[in-house]
Amino acid sequence: MKIAPQAKLDDGRLDICLITDIDKLKLFCLFPTVYFGAILAFLRSKYFQTPALRVETEHPLDVYADGRVCLPNAS
Repeated sequence: MKIAPQAKLDDGRLDICLITDIDKLKLFCLFPTVYFGAILAFLRSKYFQTPALRVETEHPLDVYADGRVCLPNAS
């Protein structure tokens, strides 16, 4: 699947694809475009790159990133 078709494994940057304001039916109908890297053309999306990313939530959440489970730090 090509969710971030411009991503490169060796450039040291994390590619972020943020999709907002879409209902489940439209997402379901457009999902096949992910395989061709064309989904960004159909959705209201923001695509950017960053060397690092920090996500904060009100309550601790289990996060899955890059095929790995990232558990919140115990406080």
